[in-house]
Amino acid sequence: MGNFVRLVAVLTLLPLFPKIDANLPHKSSSRNLELVQLITLTRHGTTSPGLLFPNDPFANEWATMGPPETLTKAGIEGHCILGQFLRDRYGVFIAEKIREKASKIWSTDKERSIAAAYSTLADDIINSNSGIAKLAPIDPQASFMHRTAWATCEKLSQLKETKVEPRRKSEFEKNRGFYQHISNLAAYNFTSFDQAKSVYESYLLAVQVKGHFSNWVTRESIEFLRKLYLKDYDLFFPSKQHTKLAAGPTLALIVRHVQKYSNPKLPTLGEKDLLMLFGHTTTMMAVTKALGIQLDDLPDFGASLLFEIFRGQSNKQTEFCAKLWYKTRPELEQLYLSGCGSFSCCPITKFVGILQKMSTHNYQRECQLH
Repeated sequence: MGNFVRLVAVLTLLPLFPKIDANLPHKSSSRNLELVQLITLTRHGTTSPGLLFPNDPFANEWATMGPPETLTKAGIEGHCILGQFLRDRYGVFIAEKIREKASKIWSTDKERSIAAAYSTLADDIINSNSGIAKLAPIDPQASFMHRTAWATCEKLSQLKETKVEPRRKSEFEKNRGFYQHISNLAAYNFTSFDQAKSVYESYLLAVQVKGHFSNWVTRESIEFLRKLYLKDYDLFFPSKQHTKLAAGPTLALIVRHVQKYSNPKLPTLGEKDLLMLFGHTTTMMAVTKALGIQLDDLPDFGASLLFEIFRGQSNKQTEFCAKLWYKTRPELEQLYLSGCGSFSCCPITKFVGILQKMSTHNYQRECQLH
């Protein structure tokens, strides 16, 4: 029922959103490339705070946003705009793949990411007369896209306890003075990085909602918390082993759908030409780190990675290549993977090879302690 109500809200808001100049891929290519597959990985949009503080000057406003950690009206609007961008950029490709049942749309089992999927695809649901009633949560036993994978993966859980948490605690202690200052302002005793991150997101929401800073929400405090937040994600993935266990299942899922273009002799196993994944900050950070991509900042609410697979002709032979884009509001930036050479469109065999190196194809086996 909650998703139905949010979908009605989405449809009500749709006419309000402007068109976006999307720099259509089929118009920007001089090699006459044809888009044959699209894979997206999206962080959910703006959510209501998960933790309220006694002295928060905007506490009353947070209370009107809905249950904790659910998509807000601004979050829904952001995903509707993202959906319009995708329709502008890819034309009818998405709606056609949904109608032809050549799509797979997955979300984590958190309400905010499921609502993000519905909000992004609302118009395509109507146009295709198909719907996504079977929107499938990613199994936390098989993917890091759900945070509980930290607990279900024994090896990753042990690494977290022995390698990650001591470093996080040390970093917290180094900045205890700042946290004490924030604690006094919020009348809440912060004792961990996780609580501090909750403060950061509440600060960020305050600026977005109010449109200005205040004596409690200062530019300096947000910048300091932002740096600590970035530092914390570095601590989350301190080694290649951590990163592979965290991002591997998601990358393996992408590889399984793309590899039919790198090796046509492989048997088909229900791979789709439209794969859309909706997850969290941790999902995006793990995947970008695994691919050797250094983002300038944390993924914004509603940020997306776009994996485009193209078919082209070279010397009368059919060839495939891939492009990777990072979409935030309002920027669209092409990302280049080490190993693709100077190619603007990475040869598909090179592209799949890069992803396979950090893929975890047997999550349960690789996660068990030996």
